Amino acid sequence: MKPYQPTKEAEALGDDLPQDGLGQKGATTRGRLMEAARRLLTERSAIGLTSAAIAQGAGVSAASFYNYFVNVEAIIHALCLEAGAETGPIRDAIAPRDGDDPRAIAGRFVAAYSAHWSRFRPVLSVRNMEAERGNIAFQLLRRSFFHAMIDILLDAALALRPADGDGEIEVRSGRIAVAVAAIERLGPAAGLYLDEPNPYRRFAPDLLAGAQVDLLAAALGGDVMGGRDD
Repeated sequence: MKPYQPTKEAEALGDDLPQDGLGQKGATTRGRLMEAARRLLTERSAIGLTSAAIAQGAGVSAASFYNYFVNVEAIIHALCLEAGAETGPIRDAIAPRDGDDPRAIAGRFVAAYSAHWSRFRPVLSVRNMEAERGNIAFQLLRRSFFHAMIDILLDAALALRPADGDGEIEVRSGRIAVAVAAIERLGPAAGLYLDEPNPYRRFAPDLLAGAQVDLLAAALGGDVMGGRDD
C-alpha cells in the first residue's frame, strides 16, 4: 500500500510560501498560525475567516501572517494538505488480517474513514465546498485523495482474490470507485439525516454505515447486486 501523496499540481496551486529556511522559530510560528486557523474553522464559516483573526488567534501581528501565507485560502489549502496526509489509520485499518473477508475489510474501512472525517471535518468540509465551487487547487486535493483510497482498497481486494487479467482489474477498480464515491458523499453527512422531519427520509448513522459496508464489500469481493463476476 502506498501512502497518500497529493499531486505536485495540487501542492503548487495552494499558493503556500516556500517553507525552506524558516528555521525553528519560523516553523513554530507557521504551526501556530495553522492551529489558530484550524480552531477558528470549528467556530465560524470559512467565508468569514480573515488573516487578522488567524494572526490574533496565533498571538502574532497581522503583518506576520503574510510571511508564511499569501492569503487565507493558502492557509486553508495547507490545512487540507495536512489532513490528506494523515491517512495512516485508514491504511492500517485495512491491512491484511488472518481470516479476512470483503465485509470485514469494508467495515474497518468505513469506520476508519468516518473517524478521519470526524477528526478533520471543518477542514475537509471547506475542501469539498471549494472543490465543488470549481477551485482547481482543492479539486486536485480531493481527487488525489479519492484516487489514493481506491488504490489501497484495490490492493486489499486483489490480496483477497487475484484478478484474472487487466480487464477484471479495471472493472473491479471501477466498482470500488463507485463505492468510495458513495462513502465520501454519505458518510460525512450522516448526522444531517437525524433531524429530518419526514420519517421516510430519516436515517440513523448506523443504517447509513451498514449500507456503505454492503456496497463496498460487494465491490471488494467482486459481487454485483448480490451476484458474482463469474
